[in-house]
Amino acid sequence: QPTTDNKTETNQQQGNDDEEQGTSGNENDKLLAETNDDHNNDNKQPKVSFHKTTSKPMSYAGGPTDTALISVWESVRVSEMKPWFCWFTAGVEIILFFLWPLISLFSTGNIPIAIVFMLVGIPSIIRHFFNVSNLLQELGPIDKLDLSSNDVSPALCGLGGASRKTWSSEKDRKLKNQALVATIVKRVTRSKATGNWIVLFFLLFFCVFVGFLVASTEESFDYKVKGVVFADDFYWEPQPQLPYPTCSVQKGFTFPGMDSSAALADYSFLATMAFAGPEEAQPLLNQWFGENQVIDDYEYVSKYREETGTEGHPVSYKLFTIAALPQSAVVSIRGSESMWDWMVDIQLWAGGVLAQLVRAVNPFGWMWTPILDEMVYFINSVQSEELKDVSYYRYTSAFVNDLYAGFDGRKFENLRVTGASLGGGLAILTGAITGASAVSISGLNAMYSRRTFDPPITKEQLDTRVFNVIPDRDIIARIDQPGMLYQRTQCRGPKNSLFACHSMWRSLCELQYQCGSNGRPINCWCTSKYGYPAPLTNGTLTWEEACADAPE
Repeated sequence: QPTTDNKTETNQQQGNDDEEQGTSGNENDKLLAETNDDHNNDNKQPKVSFHKTTSKPMSYAGGPTDTALISVWESVRVSEMKPWFCWFTAGVEIILFFLWPLISLFSTGNIPIAIVFMLVGIPSIIRHFFNVSNLLQELGPIDKLDLSSNDVSPALCGLGGASRKTWSSEKDRKLKNQALVATIVKRVTRSKATGNWIVLFFLLFFCVFVGFLVASTEESFDYKVKGVVFADDFYWEPQPQLPYPTCSVQKGFTFPGMDSSAALADYSFLATMAFAGPEEAQPLLNQWFGENQVIDDYEYVSKYREETGTEGHPVSYKLFTIAALPQSAVVSIRGSESMWDWMVDIQLWAGGVLAQLVRAVNPFGWMWTPILDEMVYFINSVQSEELKDVSYYRYTSAFVNDLYAGFDGRKFENLRVTGASLGGGLAILTGAITGASAVSISGLNAMYSRRTFDPPITKEQLDTRVFNVIPDRDIIARIDQPGMLYQRTQCRGPKNSLFACHSMWRSLCELQYQCGSNGRPINCWCTSKYGYPAPLTNGTLTWEEACADAPE
């Protein structure tokens, strides 16, 4: 409420003895009484008076030290808002925070979400504007209430009030009434927890809103592998301790350079290549697998996206074909790189995250595990069909199905899907839906959310068709619940870094270091950025010389 300050004159009285001090006190009391009379008589602009009395020693020249009494008054005129202004501010709140979002949801076709918003919003509006604490705030300070003429005790017996009685003085009556009103205010005032929740939800809404604004103004993604350098003629032997049981994948096809299995590090490398452009990917593929052994078939992918009208969609994927196995290929899906990618993460896995939070904060949260998928399905049941249509996994699944069906006269019979981060999560969904087995690196899981996808995914599909590499302390890879096939790996990242372990390059270094490099080149960042020991050399260059041109 706007206020206007109006200071009164300062009255100072000095006395040399007790008698003079008493006179000064009487004059001060008289002035205070006059100020209070002004306050009572001025109804249009009420005054709130503040009175302070202090004493301090003072000495006169050539005389004894006496005490001076100093009294100061300050009156503040308080002006209240006009009724029309109160109605105006209430109308603005309802329009901006209820009607506008509600109309927007209905106009964009999000009918289920609009209905839920309306059912929750109407009681919230009533509770906000007809809140007892808000009404009590209009009364002003309790010590300024006129409670001397009526006895409020009989109405407050349940709150400490007594039956009607005769008070010894009006002062006692007023003090008792003020105490009882204070008890009411204490019990009905809005708690701090409510305000904290309001701030939390506002911050979440603000972050999502800003994310969509940034995503809508972002330019198209520019393929790049950010200057990564691999060094040949260096190797790591498998570590002497027990190796990861999944250092190699036995089923399926073998990559060039492998005897009877596919190294898990090969899938990890192909997951990183989803971030590389055609001019960057093919040289690195040649260095890793051998000259033209694995091909980045970007022209085939471009033709498919052009003919299906999906070239403008933000999802990005690559097709790596194997020269020795024409009917075998790996689909690599790019992970989170743009703001749109993060918006998709929030859309697809928000229900799973909420279910995990419910289980974590409850003392017996483990009892909820058998029905968490039901909870997530209920949370996501209000999601509109328009939101499902733009989900990335629908486009990647359609691409894999068309590869099986023989798009452009090329029919593939043996497909694998891989990816890192969001790409790993999409690989999990794509592999489960299409039947093409998926090898994911730090991917988001889908066991709790499986029924919310289109088509719904079964537990058996996730347990038999999906494999996920989950680094230690990787919070992204711990979203939702993995299936039965996964591998937890160590992480050398700093413990005070939230996302240090969520790195596709660090995961590749870990797999090569623990399982052995198997004749593949080694990333220079493994030592400079991620703290792994320098590999052994089988050439003439030292590791420092080979990585001299690698960016830090």
